[in-house]
Amino acid sequence: MQLYAQYAQQAALKDKVAVVHGGITSASREVIRPVLDRFRSLYFYPAQYEGGVCDRNYFSSGSTPAQTVEKLVPYAMKKWGKKIYVLAADYNYGQIVSSWVKKSVRDNGGEVITVEFFPLDVTDFGAAISKIQSAKPDMVWSALVGGAHISFYRQWHAAGMSGKIPIASTVFGGGNEHIILSPEESNGILVAANYMQEIPSAENKAFVDKFHARYGDMYISDLAMGAYQGMLIWAEGVRKAGDIDRMKVIEALESGVTLTSPSGQLTVDPTTHHCSLDVHIAEVENHQMKILETFSNQAPVDTAMVCDLKKNPRDTKQYQIEL
Repeated sequence: MQLYAQYAQQAALKDKVAVVHGGITSASREVIRPVLDRFRSLYFYPAQYEGGVCDRNYFSSGSTPAQTVEKLVPYAMKKWGKKIYVLAADYNYGQIVSSWVKKSVRDNGGEVITVEFFPLDVTDFGAAISKIQSAKPDMVWSALVGGAHISFYRQWHAAGMSGKIPIASTVFGGGNEHIILSPEESNGILVAANYMQEIPSAENKAFVDKFHARYGDMYISDLAMGAYQGMLIWAEGVRKAGDIDRMKVIEALESGVTLTSPSGQLTVDPTTHHCSLDVHIAEVENHQMKILETFSNQAPVDTAMVCDLKKNPRDTKQYQIEL
């Protein structure tokens, strides 16, 4: 986190960049964002996150829980049942998203048996797996994040649980977990995201072909697409403004921008600086995402509950939405 602050300050003061695109975890974003606010450097955050950031200097090119969690929960409950056991990373993303999961489960007539939090460096999930085996939920919801937490899926399979109690997640695949893990460890997991490499549109197929021709046959994740979309949005703002000046670009984007990216149609919401975007539900199958259902043009209604930059252009905080 110290390096995020250091490099954000360097970008703004020494390099005097027109825009910063970056940050992965929500914790990193909340280190970068105040620095760039202070020095008036435009900031784009590429990752799907827990929602609620309201800041005129900030644009989000990823999805929020109202766009993913509230689509995947009822789909998974209809498929598997109403008793859910939640595992989540112990920082603001995992804590807030687990609240959205509980809300959506409750709204759909289900029950969250337990929510269990894990620091980002935890690699031993043996005790948690034993608790899940005893609780006998209809499914596990995973809001686990990062390199250490991938151990859960390996230990889950080693304990003989693959195929016995299913798993759903709106973060699985963001770090290419479905590529890193074996099919035996990951097949059958349900995922919801704005982007998957398997989207069958002509625009996406052309993008994937160009990407692989230049960079090799690596899987293009939702996080990668969020970064690419952020650059597309900023570039469109520059074109509309005729300038790279920060406020001119912000005002151009607030006038209304819709563009087509490999993930589908994308519209910048002027009141929240978040995007209406497509969301896809998929099942992991042999290192691929098998798309099962698509929801078009999903609005960031969660963040819109607390953020109106037209009325409050000086707002610069992250709200925890009351559920």
